[in-house]
Amino acid sequence: FHSRSPPNISIHSYLLRLSKYSSIPNSILLATIYYIDLLSSKFPAFSLNSLTVHRFLLTATTVGCKGLLDSFATNTHYAKVGGVQVDELNLLEMEFLL
Repeated sequence: FHSRSPPNISIHSYLLRLSKYSSIPNSILLATIYYIDLLSSKFPAFSLNSLTVHRFLLTATTVGCKGLLDSFATNTHYAKVGGVQVDELNLLEMEFLL
């Protein structure tokens, strides 16, 4: 989940972008917080920092949408909105699910 350098967008702006362009409801954002809490408790080495938080938020919201919504976008759409390549999002999603 590490990027080479911190993205030039704040966490707040990034979440607003994900919500706006992917129509992510508040319930998914709450599930994302739950995922953060769950990973933190199960894997003490897991840490959010400026190099990991954006990719983790993108992946967690993508997985949340797929698991909790009846209608969701494609990984191509989520990758474009999140500013990563679709191949990278696919790998992040697999790692997240494992």
